[in-house]
Amino acid sequence: MKKIILLFALLFILDASAEGLSSAPLITSNSGERYDHTARPTIVSASPNVEIRSTDSLSSEKRELKQQISLFDFLTEIQKKDLVTGHPSIDFTPQIQAAINAAAGKTLFVPAGSYLLKAQKGNTLLTIANTISIKGQRGSQFLIDANVPNDVDVITVNPHTIADEGVEIDNLWIFEQAGKPARNIIKVNLDSEHGLKKLSITNSLFRAKSGFGIWVANPNKASSRGLFLSKIVGNEIYGGIQLDNLGDSNLIADNAITGPNIGIHFDLLNEVGALGSAAKLQIIRNNITSFGGAIVGSHARGIVIEDNNIEQTVPLQDGYSVALSYLDEVESGNPVAMSGVSVISRNKIEPADPTSRSNGLLLFKCNGTVVENNSIGTSQNGTKGASAITIRSSFKTVIRGNYLLPSLGGTGINIDSASLNTEFTRGVFSPVVPNVIEIKDQGLGTKGVWKSGVLASNWVPTSPKMVGFSFYKTRDNLVLLRGNLRKLKKVPNDGVIGFLPAGFLPEELTAKNGDVGEMFLSTIVIRTNGQPSPAVLRITRDTASGLGKIMLHTPNLDDLDTLSFDGITFYSLDIPT
Repeated sequence: MKKIILLFALLFILDASAEGLSSAPLITSNSGERYDHTARPTIVSASPNVEIRSTDSLSSEKRELKQQISLFDFLTEIQKKDLVTGHPSIDFTPQIQAAINAAAGKTLFVPAGSYLLKAQKGNTLLTIANTISIKGQRGSQFLIDANVPNDVDVITVNPHTIADEGVEIDNLWIFEQAGKPARNIIKVNLDSEHGLKKLSITNSLFRAKSGFGIWVANPNKASSRGLFLSKIVGNEIYGGIQLDNLGDSNLIADNAITGPNIGIHFDLLNEVGALGSAAKLQIIRNNITSFGGAIVGSHARGIVIEDNNIEQTVPLQDGYSVALSYLDEVESGNPVAMSGVSVISRNKIEPADPTSRSNGLLLFKCNGTVVENNSIGTSQNGTKGASAITIRSSFKTVIRGNYLLPSLGGTGINIDSASLNTEFTRGVFSPVVPNVIEIKDQGLGTKGVWKSGVLASNWVPTSPKMVGFSFYKTRDNLVLLRGNLRKLKKVPNDGVIGFLPAGFLPEELTAKNGDVGEMFLSTIVIRTNGQPSPAVLRITRDTASGLGKIMLHTPNLDDLDTLSFDGITFYSLDIPT
């Protein structure tokens, strides 16, 4: 028995000695368990809920706490009690403004609760004039009093300098108490003397019944710096996002956007000399059901619109669910390809049919835009057919692998005559109604589409059921000819059979810089008096019209029965832009 008591006493002494030896790490538990702090720690009482912190991390936390201000510290006792009710009646606006002012350069923490906003100052309720980070928690919400006029903004950001560090808002809900009060939830004012390096809005809910959820205003491009680095992620926004003349590096992701305005309306800073437009806007994984069109934007390089669900549920006569212009292009003079390539991929663009009466996607004066693997529909527009994809005055557009569902009388893809070098690869064309067309192509140099050629008056197809004369250009610029022809009457040697438009001429002709040139193709086989006979097909280019003229030379022309273009190929260059 004495030996046992002695052993316990010895263990107690050893344990006390070990407790006295401290090491660098401090090990604590959220539930208060004790741990050995020797060099080889042993858990005395185990718990799965353990946090290990070093002295350095604790010092960092203390520094962070010094940089954090709590809104709760600015409230009166009556206001603190009012928060508990969930139906606030007291105006919190002065106290919130005081806290924002005090938190300049720091973090303002907004505890859970409903804070009523009533008192306006000018045309806003709250003003941010300095760098600040506002962080709420679950249940942190600003309620807009029903009597606030709808020409008053909720939060106005007026940067203090030409390049303030930025504004961050996280986990904060701002919405109306009742009715349609106030105007814009967040409005950022930029001008020639005031700019913002960063705007970050995350995990929040903004509901603007009379304006925009978020509006960055840079009228007349007054701030040449725009807003460089904006991050709008994980929010629910009613009223849409309006971004005027932004700079580079913008991310809009994982939001639910709805309301009466355009869902996302952006205009990045356009060209500055030869530098091109601002770059890098990503619009990804959003659900957009706004009434005025989902996405409208212009002046950008290297943008990505990807994995969005886009619905147009109300009338948008002659409009487009997505309308983009001046992407990857310099406006003045001829278009010049910039370093970026804009991509529109894996989106579902679905105008409600027949309600919305709208088209799917529009590209206007864009350069090198890639449209791939989207599902795009249309909505019948009265007697006019709508188009799933419309290309206007654009250059080197790549369209491939899309699932197109045009409505009654509609068109899958519509390419106008001012568009050059469009590249088309067929995806799935699945009309669910009759009287639809897969592609209307009036573009020059379009690749991936068989185009009908123009024949001279003396030549016709050998049979009404056979192809007359057509041509096709692959993505590698190989031109294919096909067709079976016969002459109506006697024709001279080297007479014109048909014409090829610009973008489909042999590259030897295109390289002659506008001079009349000619190319002799390989000998072809024609049929004269029922027998095969050799002939030479020649193509020349007319200087005035720029058209290629196809001519035939053979000693047996008078006895010609038929000729075939099948198998004739040559390489052609893109139309210069």
